[in-house]
Order: sequence, then C-alpha cells, then structure tokens
Amino acid sequence: MVAPQLSMTAQRLSKLLYNPPACLFLPELEVKTTLPKAILIVLWILIVVNLLVSFPGWLSTTLKVLGLFLLVANVFECFMFSKKIRINHENSFVGYLQVLLFGVVHLNTLPDFKQ
Repeated sequence: MVAPQLSMTAQRLSKLLYNPPACLFLPELEVKTTLPKAILIVLWILIVVNLLVSFPGWLSTTLKVLGLFLLVANVFECFMFSKKIRINHENSFVGYLQVLLFGVVHLNTLPDFKQ
C-alpha cells in the first residue's frame, strides 16, 4: 500500500515540474538591458564610495581591483569599437561615456550601422 502512494506522489511531482501552474512564474519583464545597467551603476557607485571612504577588510581591495579591471576593459572596448560608437551616437562623448560605464552591455544595444 505504501508503494502506490509514493508512485502517485511522484506522478504529481513530475506533473508539477513539467506543467507548472501559471502562478509560480512572475510576469516576463523587459530586463534585457535595464537590469544589467542598473547592476553596473550600483557597482560603479560602490567602487567610487570605496575610493572616497575605504571599506574594511578584503572588500576594499576587491572593489579596487574590480574597478581597475572594469576601467581597463571598458577603455579597451572604446578603442576597439570607436567607429561603431561614432556612427551610432550624434554626440560621441556621450557614446564613449556610456561605453565606459556599461561596457559591452551598451555596445550590444547598438546596431552595426545607422539606418
């Protein structure tokens, strides 16, 4: 009698896993670029605050190294994609600033050529 009970429980569980009710999911949101950009803004704020008021322990060193890595990587992206930035932005200063802040997240939103 125990074995059929487990079998029915397993069937119910597999049914829930493969056909979950709609209430288990949040509505789909447009987070393609806004969420990564928001995370990067928070990260840059933490890095700047860490430079002004040093955080205690390992967090300070980690944020300084991460900030240096992001800055070098994004400057490299500015050099590599300068033509794409100049073509897609009327004011190239704003384009370069966005690439310095958001890096490849912003570059992925730019088309290859302006139509």
